Amino acid sequence: MRAVFLSVLVIVALLAAGYYLFQRPKMITKNPEEVLNKVEAMDVQAKDGKFTPDSFKVELFDTMKLNISAVDRDYVFKVRDYPRMDVSIPAGKTVVAPIVYLGVGDYVFDCGEDCTGTITVVQEKDTEGEEPN
Repeated sequence: MRAVFLSVLVIVALLAAGYYLFQRPKMITKNPEEVLNKVEAMDVQAKDGKFTPDSFKVELFDTMKLNISAVDRDYVFKVRDYPRMDVSIPAGKTVVAPIVYLGVGDYVFDCGEDCTGTITVVQEKDTEGEEPN
């Protein structure tokens, strides 16, 4: 009787070990370059003293390239508290304005005269799918 009990116990242990090694969900690992430093492009139209769209969301460590087209006049795209971002867009032209190296938070941009918008930089969700603290 004791031999049967030990045999059953060994079989159960082997089945559990096999499940653990071969059937459990595998952790998917990505190359850090696939997760960080992504580049997104967005087309923006400057017309009638406004940018359309006027709000942008980008993840921390990513780059957003704004393809800004000035339709009716010359515009200047400035991000407050970001001295490297001061881009002139001549009427009828499209200029690429890269948004990089911003910390988490909201940043206001303007083109003068009541023409404002927001860039929101967010931190990517952690591996468990929860927002970081």
